[in-house]
Amino acid sequence: MLVSLAKEEGFTSAAIINTTEIVFDESFRPYCAENLCGKYGVNYCCPPDCGTFEEMKNRVLEHKRALVLQSIWPISDYKDCVAIKKAKGSHNASGLRLMKKLREEG
Repeated sequence: MLVSLAKEEGFTSAAIINTTEIVFDESFRPYCAENLCGKYGVNYCCPPDCGTFEEMKNRVLEHKRALVLQSIWPISDYKDCVAIKKAKGSHNASGLRLMKKLREEG
């Protein structure tokens, strides 16, 4: 049910997995510190406000299962801020619609 609802709301793919299957990789954190997106220290979901790598990992592992959502966008250059912002906006809007639908259905 969750997977089909996610796809209805615009996600390319979705899956429910055990959190123990998640591969945690802290090598992305230096990219956050470069602040190419402008969200470092501004968005509570981003470093440093989101916590350390270990804190984030432990937060995930407190749960047994996770809904993983994927959106695919054709972005040829990681520095194309306009395309990335559009893709992130669409992904976030899909997430908000999904959460609203889940709340409505209880």
